Amino acid sequence: MLAELPPVRGVFHLAGSIADAMITQVSAEDFGRTYSSKVLSAKNLLENLDGLDFAVFFSSVSACFGFHGQAAYAAANAALDELCRSYRKSGVPVILPHWGAWALGKGSAYAGEKAEALPGLLFRQPGEQDISAMRAFEGSAALKLLGTVLSSPLTDPILIGL
Repeated sequence: MLAELPPVRGVFHLAGSIADAMITQVSAEDFGRTYSSKVLSAKNLLENLDGLDFAVFFSSVSACFGFHGQAAYAAANAALDELCRSYRKSGVPVILPHWGAWALGKGSAYAGEKAEALPGLLFRQPGEQDISAMRAFEGSAALKLLGTVLSSPLTDPILIGL
């Protein structure tokens, strides 16, 4: 059955796992889960898919700026960035958008207390005043922006809502 399918020509990698904790409190298990969901899964795709026309790997602005309480997530995204850049140097057409926060609805894993932090891109803890000038992307706006990125020559854009 697999032999009858056409080859995979492109891939979108949107995987991620967050283990919110200060760097001194990140466990090896938390780091491993966050790292494997971002980096090892991306490496698996890149090693096993040849001849791609495009490869889009969602990274986070946390890799560029770091965020309070997200040491493992920032490190995993920074490692993903380096992995993707190394494959790009070898000719794989990798696009690596670094996303700010997306607005999340009631059904998300971040409903409730954690959702309080996301619109301010995790610059605040629930109950604290928001000190960020960044806004979360609504789904339709984020998808429109993704379309703009994919039709541009940009390879490593930083996408934040202001």
